[in-house]
Amino acid sequence: VLSFQPSIAPTKVLLVPLSKNADFDPLVKRLDYKLSDLGIEAKVDASSVSIGKRYSRNDEMGTPLSITVDFQSIKDATFTLRDRDTTKQ
Repeated sequence: VLSFQPSIAPTKVLLVPLSKNADFDPLVKRLDYKLSDLGIEAKVDASSVSIGKRYSRNDEMGTPLSITVDFQSIKDATFTLRDRDTTKQ
């Protein structure tokens, strides 16, 4: 795991849709645009591997934060924030 300080990490936030369900697309795009407007570099990982593998891959690249979009997000626009260093959500 590369433990870059968030200020120097090449990608600051990983956006992780829980599945390839098309209902997640508008939320992920909206988050990506908002982060971009704030000048925060984000990356979307919508691959078909498990969420744990996606977290692990991006931890290795030094991405400090992950935002997970899940089925609850569709209902009430809440998201799960995960910290790379503590893995707390």
